Amino acid sequence: MIDETETRLGIVIPKSLKEQLLIQNGGYIVHCDNYPFESDSLHWTNATVDGIDQLDGWKRAKDDHWFESVEDVNDLHLLIRIASHSESQLCLDYRKTGPDGIPGVTYIDTAMNPIEIRIVAFTVDDFIRGLVSSRLSDDNV
Repeated sequence: MIDETETRLGIVIPKSLKEQLLIQNGGYIVHCDNYPFESDSLHWTNATVDGIDQLDGWKRAKDDHWFESVEDVNDLHLLIRIASHSESQLCLDYRKTGPDGIPGVTYIDTAMNPIEIRIVAFTVDDFIRGLVSSRLSDDNV
């Protein structure tokens, strides 16, 4: 499935993200300290509600209806939407590295005028390291 998605989107999925996808493809993991996609995140609170999209649901921004009115963002084919909540989009951003590089992670709000674009993490590895566990320690129970 990972190879098929890479071919469909024309990108290389980073190793760290492939490792996570082998553990869980989409959603979020509750009460687990070992895996990165938790229900709480330093980087994107909407992931708490919706989690990360399943791999087969990932789209290039240029193929996503939320980006139909976006005219001032270059290289939409190099933005891969991995999570969304209405107009809020979280994307793997290959615009600086090309489709074979290690992407950053970018937040885009397509409802803002002008469109809001924020770099969440310079690399997907940094993004994964920034995700935190929702599990309470024994001291907090």
